[in-house]
Amino acid sequence: MLRVERDSTRSPFRAKNHRGFEERDDLIGGAGGSRGEEVGPGSAACLYLLFPAGGRPDGALIQEAVAGIERVSISHRPPASEDPQRGEGSWLELLSDGLTFDLLGLAPGPSLTIPEPRHHIDRQHNPAEELEAVGLAPGPHLAAAAGALPVVRTMLAIGVGLSAQIPRTAGFLWRPSGAVIGAEFFRKSAQQWLTGGPFPALGLTGIAALATGGLRSDGLDFFTGQEVEIEPSLCTDPVAGMRLAVRVIDLLVGAEALREPSQIETSDASHIVLEPSGDGGTVKVSKA
Repeated sequence: MLRVERDSTRSPFRAKNHRGFEERDDLIGGAGGSRGEEVGPGSAACLYLLFPAGGRPDGALIQEAVAGIERVSISHRPPASEDPQRGEGSWLELLSDGLTFDLLGLAPGPSLTIPEPRHHIDRQHNPAEELEAVGLAPGPHLAAAAGALPVVRTMLAIGVGLSAQIPRTAGFLWRPSGAVIGAEFFRKSAQQWLTGGPFPALGLTGIAALATGGLRSDGLDFFTGQEVEIEPSLCTDPVAGMRLAVRVIDLLVGAEALREPSQIETSDASHIVLEPSGDGGTVKVSKA
């Protein structure tokens, strides 16, 4: 039986005190919005919507898109500015199911700085491709709960809705995992989760091959405080190893920190041991 406990002290998101664009420098690449600069730690939960260069939506297009999305509205619109480099008018606050989210980096202001991807899922890496981004991040009142599943689910629902209404959306980047995800793949996997299906492990986490032959998650700790590591003997078949990693991630998300060993049964009736590492930061997955 899987036994877990919630770590109430863990807060993966640190919001600014004010929603203004200039107060969200953790997502903007400096005062002029230059790309490629270091992104600060303030909005770990950001979902980036990627667009071809020059293709970012402005406030008017977002207003049209929101009109076509159920249970989503614009709850705050900052004053427009004659100087878009100041950032005023380049973000909106969106409301859904009582939760507010900041949508930043809108045209004609500067694009958000796009973090360097660590994983590419259903989207080939093309160094020559010019992309820009807007970002969807939890509002300040959600600072202590940005990693809570209801918040993430609502944010993904907004992102899916916006991309469906704006077909030129080229993809997504989920900041905690550093994963760039193809637009259609993201919409499908996120929608499955939102309608009762499995957690979209490929995207909201990355899964990387280790030199030892095993697999390790990347970004699961945003949800649970722990990563998952699959031992090499369970990854001799790469497809089976990946499926196991996805299943374990789906099991742990929402359950949070694993504090003692547990077992699960696989589809072939064999048993797998899940055991926290000595420092508690990794769930080791091995044969029973």
